[in-house]
Amino acid sequence: MEELFSSDFFRGLDRLSLVVKRDVSGRFRGERRSVKHGSSVEFADYRDYSPGDDMRYVDWNVYARVDKLLIKLFRDEEDIEVYMVVDNSPSMRFGEPSKHLFARRLAAALSYIILSGGDRCVVSVFDSGGLKRLPALRGKRAVPELMRFFGTDHPSSAETGFNAACTAVAAESRPSGVVVVISDLLFAEDYRIGLKHLASQRHDVYLIHCLAESEINPDLKGDVRVVDSETSEIRDVSVGPRLLRHYQAALEEFCGEAERFCHAYGMKYTRLVTATPLKEVLFRSLVADGYLR
Repeated sequence: MEELFSSDFFRGLDRLSLVVKRDVSGRFRGERRSVKHGSSVEFADYRDYSPGDDMRYVDWNVYARVDKLLIKLFRDEEDIEVYMVVDNSPSMRFGEPSKHLFARRLAAALSYIILSGGDRCVVSVFDSGGLKRLPALRGKRAVPELMRFFGTDHPSSAETGFNAACTAVAAESRPSGVVVVISDLLFAEDYRIGLKHLASQRHDVYLIHCLAESEINPDLKGDVRVVDSETSEIRDVSVGPRLLRHYQAALEEFCGEAERFCHAYGMKYTRLVTATPLKEVLFRSLVADGYLR
């Protein structure tokens, strides 16, 4: 099992929360406003007090014992679930650091934020073998299990099943939830089919498109043999300035098409480079792009 983070990494993450575009049912009382006001509630978890929080939800008994302000979180009979879908296909092994490691660390950090905010989190890692699932988790008590799951490398094989994974998540998920997809979108199949299945369930779909720096600016020249990590297709090419310009133009068109598709279907899209420090991704990039606040 791999150690994904240093011991002090999570300091400050409790200040972040996932942005949800729609006003969906099933929020925790004391955390996000709910459109349901049923009388049946149960205690779920604590989180640290932040300036501006409703003082009615402070646990004064805990404060009297440990001199610390903690907010009580309560759960209505129905709560929201956030579905984390992480690409584990062979192309994700590319780059330094690899897209695979970057995606696992990012998914683990986002899942921690979700659990800290009082929402449920369902994690799925996909490859040709199907979905490797972590059942719905809730609260900070589940963080060790979450870290064990993401700290374990889940081997992939030569083909991927992105559309099948998205279809399975769409079929098993509640309507009006949130789905966060982390992928490089490098599949032999048309990834838009799977994303359409998720959108059809009225989910907030957040696509995080991750690429390695060496994919954006490849350091290649002369005669090289290129092997497609997804299909194993081999091609011999002669790399010069003209070919690199064509490649970068094609990459920009590929990314631009993904962004336009997401906007057309009401999804959020952001592109990240794996060399970017994770704290910068979380506290700057994803906040600026409206994923976190």
